[in-house]
Amino acid sequence: MDTETVARSFKVLVDDDAVSHLFEVGAGLDSAVIGEREIAGQVRRSLTEAQEAGTVSANLTKLFETATRTAKDVGARTALGARGRSIVSVALDIAGDIRGGSDAFYPGANALLIGTGAYAGTTLAQLAERGVQDISVFSGSGRAEAFLAERAVHLAARGGSARHLQMHELAPPW
Repeated sequence: MDTETVARSFKVLVDDDAVSHLFEVGAGLDSAVIGEREIAGQVRRSLTEAQEAGTVSANLTKLFETATRTAKDVGARTALGARGRSIVSVALDIAGDIRGGSDAFYPGANALLIGTGAYAGTTLAQLAERGVQDISVFSGSGRAEAFLAERAVHLAARGGSARHLQMHELAPPW
């Protein structure tokens, strides 16, 4: 896809439209899964990154902080936050249902998590909460070992454990 095609696929929002969009996204109202909490975290991280880079004004900081507080309030005061849904939890629910029901499927399942990006930590925690005992993590960038080390205590608290894989362990030699 060329740059012009990509540029045409984005809508630029300004003024009140941009502010409304920030609040809708932050509160999980404009997500694949309504009420998803992962997006609020991404909004917070984007502000932190902009502050560290020195690319955000005081007014923009105040706007993002207000959107973050509003998102927290929406999660705490409405049924949206009570469900604790995310794209990861919905995907795992569907996979479990396809395989005969999450309660029966996940405790005996083996899982391979490929990547250590934004959703990988959530996926790892969700797999452990569902009773998956055999979790392997592979990262083409070589970050799987550090990723698991950062989450070992949290994972163990959920009764899970995981190991990192090297490229040669992904498939048998031909």
